[in-house]
Amino acid sequence: MNLKKTNFDMALMASHGSDRPIGTRTFGLFTAKGVLDADERFAFEAGRYAYVGAPLSLRLWVLEGAGLDCGWSPYVDLTKNSRPHGCSPTECVVKTFGENAHLRGTLLALGFFVDTGRRMTSGLDQLEIWTLTSQFEDAFDTTHPESAFV
Repeated sequence: MNLKKTNFDMALMASHGSDRPIGTRTFGLFTAKGVLDADERFAFEAGRYAYVGAPLSLRLWVLEGAGLDCGWSPYVDLTKNSRPHGCSPTECVVKTFGENAHLRGTLLALGFFVDTGRRMTSGLDQLEIWTLTSQFEDAFDTTHPESAFV
């Protein structure tokens, strides 16, 4: 599961493309049950937090409507802006409770992440530390090719 990029590299690349329209920044399209238990189409958007410890920000967007009337709407923030202790450069801090709870199993089953089993506390909440996989990196690369940043 060796990645070519760290989460800092990906965060930096994503921040360089943050002015592009949302449809050109999303990647990793998948279908899952939404909050109302209906099938929804989701995609990831990457960004950058200020912290160097875990700088990759991940948000899920949902595709609403059909045909010419479809568009992306923000759904949930997957990662948290927390300073983890002892995270590797390929790990991220993930919120898996509250409005994110119904997506945990689906997100892990996609093969984009592996749960490390490590947890950290932020206030009253317990956050999970997940490792990014090469499958995630490949999906990320379709929207953020390295050639665009050379």
